[in-house]
Amino acid sequence: MSEVERIELLIPAQEGDGVRAAALRFLQTDHHGFEFVAKESLDYSTLVSLLKSGNADLAAVSASWWYQNRDNGLFPALLLPRKEPTQVLISEDKPDYLPRKAIIVTDSELLRRQMLRTRPDLEIKTTEELEIDAEDDVEATCILEDMRIKGAINGYIIGRSLHEVLPFRSRRHTLGIQRGKPERDHFIPPPLEGITIFLARKGFPETTFAEINDGGTAVALRLEMAALDAIERSLHPLVGMVIEQRKISTFLKEAEKHGDNKMIESLINAEGKLIKSGTRIEMIIELLNPEGKVTARVERLFDSNKAFTSMARVIEEWKTLLEIMTMEHKEDTRLGLSASGAMMKLN
Repeated sequence: MSEVERIELLIPAQEGDGVRAAALRFLQTDHHGFEFVAKESLDYSTLVSLLKSGNADLAAVSASWWYQNRDNGLFPALLLPRKEPTQVLISEDKPDYLPRKAIIVTDSELLRRQMLRTRPDLEIKTTEELEIDAEDDVEATCILEDMRIKGAINGYIIGRSLHEVLPFRSRRHTLGIQRGKPERDHFIPPPLEGITIFLARKGFPETTFAEINDGGTAVALRLEMAALDAIERSLHPLVGMVIEQRKISTFLKEAEKHGDNKMIESLINAEGKLIKSGTRIEMIIELLNPEGKVTARVERLFDSNKAFTSMARVIEEWKTLLEIMTMEHKEDTRLGLSASGAMMKLN
C-alpha cells in the first residue's frame, strides 16, 4: 500500500469570489495519493505571507487577484476546473421585461455598458452612488436585496459565485454568452473570471499534481493573463474576454444545433475536409462605448498547438479594430471625403 502524502492548503476566510467555496468542494473529493488538509487564513495578503513563510504547502487565490499580485517566488501549482464565468441579474424579470427606466446596480463598468446595450433606457447605478457602506460583498449584497424588496431599485448584478454563498435565495437571470441565440446580446465576462488557483513556493515540484490539474483551465489562465499583459492597463475594467479550450466534437455539436455555418467552415482543413477530432481554442474579446451602442469585438477559433501566436494575432487584430473605430477622420477633398468624428469613444 503506497503512502499518502499530506498537503496543507491555506484557504481564505472571505467569501464572494468563489475561491473559498471551490477549495472546500475540492477538499471533499478523494485525491488518490494525497491528503489535503485545510488551514484558515483571513485574506489573500495574509494567506500568501504565510505560504512564503513556510506555514503551508499551497494557498488558494483567485486568478484575478494573482494577476494583480504576481510574485516571482510563487507559481500556480494546481488549477481547479473553471467555474462558469457568468454574472447573474437579481430581479423579478429578465432584462427584456424590466420596467422602463428600471434601476439596476452594478460596480462593473463592463456590465454597465453591456446592460445598456441590451436596454438603453435602464438607469445603471453603483453602490458608491447609492452610498452603500459595507464590510464585504456579502453584506453589500444583503443591503441591495433589502432595497430591491422595498422597491428602491429593480435589481442588481453580482457574480454567480457570490450568489451561491448568500443567506437568501432570490430569482436570478444568467447574463451569459447566449450561444446559439443571435437575437440576444452576449455578456462576455471579465477576464480570468471563475478561475481558482492553488499557489506554491518556487522549488515545489511542478509535476506533483499533473494527474489532477485541470489542463483546460491552465490553458485559459496562461492565455488570458498574456492577453491582458498586451492590453493597455486603463482598458482592463472595460474589456470582456473569455478563452476556452474544448473538443472539436463539442464545437461541431453546438454549430449543428444552432446552424452556425461560420463555426463549421472554421473547422475545415486545407484539403477541404471537416476536422472532427482534437481540440480547438475559442477566444472572444470585446469593448463597448459608454452608451453600449457600439461594440468592438473579435471572435476566433484557433489551433491549440499554435495557442500563443494565435492569441497574440487576435489581440493585434482587435487593437487595430479599436484604433480604427476610435479614430477621427479628416476631410480629404481628393477622395471626396468629409471630416467625421470617431465611430466610438472609450470614455
